[in-house]
Amino acid sequence: MGGPGVHHGQRRLLAPRPGEGARAFYARRLQRIAIPLVVAHVGYLLVRWLMFGEQLTIPQIVRDLLHAQVFVHLYFFWIILGLYLITPLLRPALAGRTRNELLVIGGACVGWTWAVWAGAQILGIAGARTVIWQPAALTLFLPYIGYFVLGFALRDLVLRRGALLGAIGLFGVAEFLVVWQYAVGAQNPMLAVVAGGGYQGLPVALTAVAIFVISRSFISSSSPAARPPLGAVARHLGELSLGVFILHVFLLNVAWKSAPFAFDVVNQNLPLTLLLWVVVTVLSFAACALIARVPILRKTIGF
Repeated sequence: MGGPGVHHGQRRLLAPRPGEGARAFYARRLQRIAIPLVVAHVGYLLVRWLMFGEQLTIPQIVRDLLHAQVFVHLYFFWIILGLYLITPLLRPALAGRTRNELLVIGGACVGWTWAVWAGAQILGIAGARTVIWQPAALTLFLPYIGYFVLGFALRDLVLRRGALLGAIGLFGVAEFLVVWQYAVGAQNPMLAVVAGGGYQGLPVALTAVAIFVISRSFISSSSPAARPPLGAVARHLGELSLGVFILHVFLLNVAWKSAPFAFDVVNQNLPLTLLLWVVVTVLSFAACALIARVPILRKTIGF
């Protein structure tokens, strides 16, 4: 749950696989994330150097890598890498659990994440300096273990009628809390502790779970969208999603440097923003579809 999927079967990573030990799992899975991780980080360091003119030093590069701050979106790779690393440990711990048990475990992990974040904020209000989840490249996956487990628990849940409307209502309320907190939270530090936290906050957790269940219910395995020819197209687009995730920020920055889509112009113009979104999305998928056809390059986008 959350972030682009590396492959459409990723939500079943925690399912028991008899005969697949940790070594076999790592050999099969880690190369799919490790190669794109290296390529993306090297590529965006070059973007910073050549496009933005940064004078990068070795200490700065090391610091940015450990802080998972090489570029704005690349922190995601370290989350996925960490979750991959602990998957063989989680599988036996979760094997045979009922959905309700998995929901309790996942919910407890999300609650613990929020408690860590909220505790750090309270310490800050009290005048104590705290730094959590650092170095981020090694620890940032920890707040997402709960989402990982919840996604596994809810992977086959399809809501109907009243339950689906309830999930939509929950999403609306939680999303309102997110927006409201960003609007007034800075004026009330304790409100920020309860309703804030960004990805690690309780309102965002509710929106993430709700939108996951809603999406799964509208596009279930029995829906027309899952059957040919739409199903095959959707699966192929899903396989390209990691490459799109890597590439789209580069294309966005290229567009922002052009006259029609200059950042200051787009930032004040909603129709132009939507047009830019369409252009970048189409170009990203098209470029990744071409990359996927070249054997020597396809592994750079997770194929």
